[in-house]
Amino acid sequence: MSQRIRDVEDQLGASLFLRHPGGINLTIAGQHFLHRVRHALNHIRDGAAEVAAIGRAEERYIKVGLFSSLSSGFLLILFRTYDEKHGPVHIYFVEGEAHEHVSALRQFQLDIAFVIGLADWPECDTTYLWSEQVLVALPEGHPLSAKDALT
Repeated sequence: MSQRIRDVEDQLGASLFLRHPGGINLTIAGQHFLHRVRHALNHIRDGAAEVAAIGRAEERYIKVGLFSSLSSGFLLILFRTYDEKHGPVHIYFVEGEAHEHVSALRQFQLDIAFVIGLADWPECDTTYLWSEQVLVALPEGHPLSAKDALT
């Protein structure tokens, strides 16, 4: 054990312990190192526990692709309802364009994607969910406000 500690000290370029006939004490460098190592070990322990929980299906994760304009309204209600019905799920949102999300789905980097448009994406099953009324806001008296439709 002593040799391993000396090897670590050699790698770090600092003494971790003051050695004396009555035993050993941590140096200032040793105290800092111990604090950091404990912190790192806690992260490793927590990470291992999370991975084990995922493996036992105790915690669920979903990676969702979406277009930023869809991140509120109906979709927000949908995710809240899902959470209430199925229990807590860690949802990771990835913003991007439809073609990016479809590519990520094909490579199993996303679990689901909400995209806009009517495209038929090969190797993906699609379902029409909803339509939204989109309005344009113009200053009063703007020439376009006299038109019935904008194209």
